[in-house]
Amino acid sequence: MNALIDLPTVLMELFNISGFRVSVHGADFIETAAYPASVCDFCRLLKTDKRNHDKCLKSDSDAFAIARRTGKPYIYVCPFGLCEAVAPLYHFGVLSGYLMMGQVMTEDSKNSDELRRTLEPFCRDQSEAGAAVAQIPRIGRERLESYINIMTICAEYITLTGKLVPVSKSFSSQIRKYINSNYSRKITLDEIASHFKCSKSTLMTSFKRDTSQTIVGYINDVRMKHAAGMLERSDNSVSDIALACGFCDQCYFSKTFLRKFGMTPTAYRTLHRHDAQPFSSAEPETYDAQWADESKED
Repeated sequence: MNALIDLPTVLMELFNISGFRVSVHGADFIETAAYPASVCDFCRLLKTDKRNHDKCLKSDSDAFAIARRTGKPYIYVCPFGLCEAVAPLYHFGVLSGYLMMGQVMTEDSKNSDELRRTLEPFCRDQSEAGAAVAQIPRIGRERLESYINIMTICAEYITLTGKLVPVSKSFSSQIRKYINSNYSRKITLDEIASHFKCSKSTLMTSFKRDTSQTIVGYINDVRMKHAAGMLERSDNSVSDIALACGFCDQCYFSKTFLRKFGMTPTAYRTLHRHDAQPFSSAEPETYDAQWADESKED
């Protein structure tokens, strides 16, 4: 296999060979790439019901956990009767994610009529359910095992070429530094995800996992700490402090401040007032050292 082949091409070629939907997931189980981009109609329609969606997520995460524990591909049947498989991916010996193939029928799957009846409650009519089931590829067990062997080779290729780098705690540290350097202006999750060239879901999930708080919560904590310092040490008006800390709306700033400190900005200034002196924003690392343990959020 040519070392210049990129990850999207690997997924597309796997799909062309097998007819299976192929996806790559990070170590946090979040899907980061797939071909085709959307799931089959059978799965899409089922997942319109949140209970079904949650069952699918639980089934997949259990399979990922088994693949992680064994270090080998794992074949399983989803709660609704389709066959899927997942293989672990590594980067310099560290688990970086998973390669997943599936949404097919085998001899072990429910028959077409059973699948159609399962799907009917979530469709407009029987014909829609029947069309969705008819689209599902059906293969023999021997052919499935051949595809899994090809999948294993592709997983090894992705591992050896380092095409999926694991998201580590250093990533969350980089996110914190970016926020600490840009808190004084409007910043969005889309902007941060674009800056780090990752999906928004990967951004939020990895940060929450490593810091036990949301990115939005962290941004607000940084802004509140700087606002408190400015109220204590400067003569700037509340509206000016709100703008300097990245809030376009003084009313929203005051509500956020009240929720954080239990008092309004004006009351806080009265209670904590020191002799006015120029306020200097802390360096990004200073926030991490002094405030990280204080800024936990559910």
